Amino acid sequence: MLSEQDLQRLEKLCVELDAFTRYDHIWVAKNWEFHRSLYQHSKLSIAIDMAEQMHLKVERYVRRSDMDRVLKKA
Repeated sequence: MLSEQDLQRLEKLCVELDAFTRYDHIWVAKNWEFHRSLYQHSKLSIAIDMAEQMHLKVERYVRRSDMDRVLKKA
C-alpha cells in the first residue's frame, strides 16, 4: 500500500513530468523513477527487473519517434 509520503512523491514526479517540453534522457529517468516508485511496493524484485528491462528496450524506439511534438501539444 502506498503511504501519504509515496503519494506526495508520485504527485511531485507527475508535476515535473508535465512540465517537460522535450523528450530527452532527463524525461526518461523521471518517467522510470515514477513507474519504479509504483512497482517497488509489489516486493517482487523479478517483476521490477522485468519491467525495467522492457522500459529500457521500448524507450529507445519511443525516443526515435516524434515524442517531442507530442509533449509540446500536451
